[in-house]
Amino acid sequence: MQTNLFAVELMMARKKKRLTQEEACFQIGVADSATLSRWENGKDIPSMKTIEKIVDVYDDPLLGYLYLQQCTGIGRIVLPPIERRDLGNSVLLLQKEHTDINRVKDTMIEIACDGQIDSHEQEQWSMALKEISELASACMGLSFMQMKKPLQCGNIEKAFN
Repeated sequence: MQTNLFAVELMMARKKKRLTQEEACFQIGVADSATLSRWENGKDIPSMKTIEKIVDVYDDPLLGYLYLQQCTGIGRIVLPPIERRDLGNSVLLLQKEHTDINRVKDTMIEIACDGQIDSHEQEQWSMALKEISELASACMGLSFMQMKKPLQCGNIEKAFN
C-alpha cells in the first residue's frame, strides 16, 4: 500500500489549516489523535467516509484525489499521479505536456486511421498513451489549485498566498 505521499499531504494540509491533531480530530469526528497520527505516518488509512470529512474540514480536494489514487485499488489502476505545485510550475507543466501531445499527435492520428493498433505500432501507441496520461496529470494538478483570496490589483501572486 503506497500511502507515503498521501500521508505527507494529509499532515501538511492539517498544519496549513493550523490545527493540532486534537483540534482536527474534533472537527473531523475522530475519537483520538492516535488514529490521526497513524494516518499521518502512513501506518493506516482513513475510511472513504472519513476522507470526505477531512477534505471538507481541511478544504483541500487534492487530499481526496490522492486518497483515491494511492489508497484504493481502482485508483492506482486508472488515476494518473499528481503532485502539489505552485501556480507558475503547474501552468508551465501543463504547457510542456501540451507541447508533448502536439509532438505525438500526428503519430496518434496515423495509427488510429485504420481503427486498430498493429503490432508494429504498439510501441509508438504506448508512448502516445504515456503522453496523454502526463497531460491528464498536469490538468488535474492545475485543477486542484485553489484561490485563497480574490485577485487584488491583478496580482496573481497575492491570490495564492
